[in-house]
Amino acid sequence: MPWGLSKQELFAKALSSSGCGPILRRCPLWNGVLILNYHRVGDGSNSLLDRELWSASIEDFEYQVRRVSLDFDVIRPEELTDAFSRRGRHVMLTFDDGYIDNYEFAFPILKAYNTPCVFFVTTGFIDHHLVPWWDEIAWMVRTSPRSHLPASEWSMETITFDEPDRQKAVKTLLKRYKTLNGGRTKLFMNYLGEALGTGRAPELIGEKLWMNWDQIREMQRGGMSFGGHTTTHPILANLSRDEQNFEIGNCQQRLTEELGKACRWFSFPVGGRGSFNNDTRELLAYHGFDWSFTYFGGYGTASRVDSLAVPRMAVETNVTRDLFDAILTLPQCFHRR
Repeated sequence: MPWGLSKQELFAKALSSSGCGPILRRCPLWNGVLILNYHRVGDGSNSLLDRELWSASIEDFEYQVRRVSLDFDVIRPEELTDAFSRRGRHVMLTFDDGYIDNYEFAFPILKAYNTPCVFFVTTGFIDHHLVPWWDEIAWMVRTSPRSHLPASEWSMETITFDEPDRQKAVKTLLKRYKTLNGGRTKLFMNYLGEALGTGRAPELIGEKLWMNWDQIREMQRGGMSFGGHTTTHPILANLSRDEQNFEIGNCQQRLTEELGKACRWFSFPVGGRGSFNNDTRELLAYHGFDWSFTYFGGYGTASRVDSLAVPRMAVETNVTRDLFDAILTLPQCFHRR
């Protein structure tokens, strides 16, 4: 049973203050592949966008890269098959979406420590500078002149904006979005823009969010790997098979065109157990993806790895340095079912 957050923090502090952490990290207390997942690096504390997308400050990310590069075998995705078949403690670093801070802040740190990483990019964001739905919902809530969102067919109860940063309301509406059939998401977003009095987010926001293909190719030449994360970042299980085929196939096509070769790695948008289905699996194999990655779980071992649902450990804003060290020491205590 996973540890609750407070227990995680207490356990991590105990490992650090007792001096046991460094000793235990040198012991073979786990065996397999621990895959860490990030989204953004920097300070999002005052952003109008989804603040929970920031995984670490620049300083904390450097600490984390230094820690894994010193104490573990950091692997590339090409090495996954071998890593799962041999003993050892292997770590792989990953990023999702393709935000510009991946290039500006994360890439220089990764280069400095000669540490590989795989970046899963949403190709439509790169091509068209779209504002992603989670950032747009956060922007609409935080810039709304309203004090609440009334009950409607989209929300069965009134959502009150009773916090300074309106984070609770943002999370409630993001949760609602994730339940919607793909054909209804645009209607929902249009409703929010009207009901909140903001309209849809201006395109200018999207123009500043994403890496471009030249930057991605520079990172590829610098030793980084790239994989697919769909074309427009829908929840695949909420789409028809044909819609999923477009999202996966067009993503592979654009990666191949821009990077000169087909990509073999894919991560599921949102990444929970309900975010993909059997159609998704079949289409990933059809379009040449050998490995796909979730946003739940802990570390994988050869005896229980599913190549089309490989577990990843989320690195989020609540992960302190003590907690990060504890995750590396005993990942089996920090998994998310």
